Amino acid sequence: MTTVAVCIPSIAPRGEMLTRAIASVGAQTRAADALCIAIDHDHSGAAVVRNRAWRMADTDFVAFLDDDDELLPNHLEHLLDVQARHDADVVYPWHRIIGPDGRTKADLLGAQGLPFDAEALDSRNYIPVTLLVRRALLDQVGGFPVPGTPDWPHQDCEDWACWRRLRDAGGIFVHTPEVTWLWHHHGANTSGRGDRWPGRAVFQ
Repeated sequence: MTTVAVCIPSIAPRGEMLTRAIASVGAQTRAADALCIAIDHDHSGAAVVRNRAWRMADTDFVAFLDDDDELLPNHLEHLLDVQARHDADVVYPWHRIIGPDGRTKADLLGAQGLPFDAEALDSRNYIPVTLLVRRALLDQVGGFPVPGTPDWPHQDCEDWACWRRLRDAGGIFVHTPEVTWLWHHHGANTSGRGDRWPGRAVFQ
């Protein structure tokens, strides 16, 4: 049987959000085989912490979830079904955007997302990070490069860089238009940057 771990990078100010995210993992119709949570104690940024999270996993696939978002109950079941039907390395679903007032917001990329286009990935990132990816391929490409380094000289968008790495390694990407998670735009989103949130972690 195919195994999957949900991997969550988190920052100290988001204890309540992290609790919500964990609850959404526990509510899955297909239970995760592992839950891997890495805390950014040192403002290292999402790339470093996301890499720590998925490297904890000893599963066939990892499913990423940011600590301020949440999965709908069919997320893992649906993505694993799509993966099996296509023998995919990466499966990315779609989302519903929730604003600070709790209401659904318009999505600039459309209601169902965009099918995979290898060439278009050079000029824009249209793939959110809440996806399913084969762990062995993620390991092969080295995971997420750290922004501001020669591997990725930009200040953020380490997920975009990782998708390009996976593509260049021959990864098979499949998009499913099914909405399987909620993307919360709550006014304190950090885009994965360690310099965009205050304070230090107070727990280990």
